Amino acid sequence: GGVESTPTGLPADSIQPAVKSPVITLTKKWKKYTISLKGQNLSNVVAALTVIVKRRFNPSGARFYLAAPAFVGLPKYRLIQSYPFLEKKRHPHLYNAAFVYDNALALIAFASRGSPSDWQRAKILADSLIYLSKHDPDFLNGLGSRLRDVYSPIQLIKEGSQANIVDPTTQTGNLAWVILALCRYYEHSGKMVYLREAEKLADWIVRRRGNSNGYTGDAGGESKSSFWKSTEHNLDIAVAFRTLARDSHKQIWAKRANLARDFVSEMWDKKAGHFWIGTVKKGKLNKDELAIDANLWPALAFSNYKALPWTQKHFSLTKMGISGFDYDTDKDSIWLEGTAYAALAYLSTNSRDGFRRYNFYLKQLIALQNKFSLKANGGVPAAYPKPVSAGSNKYPSSAHLGATAWYIFALERYNPFTGFKS
Repeated sequence: GGVESTPTGLPADSIQPAVKSPVITLTKKWKKYTISLKGQNLSNVVAALTVIVKRRFNPSGARFYLAAPAFVGLPKYRLIQSYPFLEKKRHPHLYNAAFVYDNALALIAFASRGSPSDWQRAKILADSLIYLSKHDPDFLNGLGSRLRDVYSPIQLIKEGSQANIVDPTTQTGNLAWVILALCRYYEHSGKMVYLREAEKLADWIVRRRGNSNGYTGDAGGESKSSFWKSTEHNLDIAVAFRTLARDSHKQIWAKRANLARDFVSEMWDKKAGHFWIGTVKKGKLNKDELAIDANLWPALAFSNYKALPWTQKHFSLTKMGISGFDYDTDKDSIWLEGTAYAALAYLSTNSRDGFRRYNFYLKQLIALQNKFSLKANGGVPAAYPKPVSAGSNKYPSSAHLGATAWYIFALERYNPFTGFKS
């Protein structure tokens, strides 16, 4: 183990502290040895086994043989850690976090490449998400299928088979991405269990509709709906419901998709040249924040490119020789996920200038992946060169599952909203 290292110098791809066996004296007869990994965090392990041969016991050198070393008893249901290289002491909340949005993106990223091993991994995520829904407190209390925003990747399932929830909130946009991911796996496998579960989760969103267009943003642990509506979330919902309509052949989902899409259209400000982030109480526009996803995703979801010039002007920046896009308009750091949005949005224009900009921003993303390769084991960081502000939060400059998935979409020229490559 220890091929890669974290900023602290500890191996990031092996178990820390190391789990050791006693000294073993080998003979000419085959013998099975086991090392218990119970209670260990295996979410980022690449090289689990290291064999050390001591010179003082083998002065003339040694040759030995291993036959089929393997993990035994790996959990059937598991999610991917969203920030696998963060230090636990400095980031306790993000360290033990598997965001369902990130894992839905990962499932779709596997689908975008589509090798047999990719589909095997996608199935693990799809089955795990369904398990969590069926073991949610709401489901167990007869309130239907539901997923929460964040689970523990270290111990996904608690004793008694209950889901290990880290954040009990459910944001409708995050749930929409899970619906889209389950539909992608259904389209590959043809197994109705994935489509049925996607519809059940969509029913939860439907119950969050108010008296006007659109669906509310989230519900807390007690299932009480919020009053705000998000442009981004309603776009996610419109795409998820549109996909459900196609896969299920039920036009009711198309009608529900239009309610969400109409809300997105209402957020367009022709004079300003951008989409507003959403509404607060009594349908009042939220003008306190501006967001990149609300302005770039319409290009990918609906071929609506009207906000691209405004987004380029207000979100693009260059830091330490790398160009990209920020999460918001303060231009404090590059947000790699948003930079991948921009690359794909430009690609989707199918224009000469769009191809030029796509290639330019893809090269920036590739440069950052190469820069972080020794620390991130192939992943890309959420932010560069420092943490990026995102409302009241910050995304760290550390490898991030969601950013890496969007980077894969950009590399594959894959539009996750449509399921097609350019």
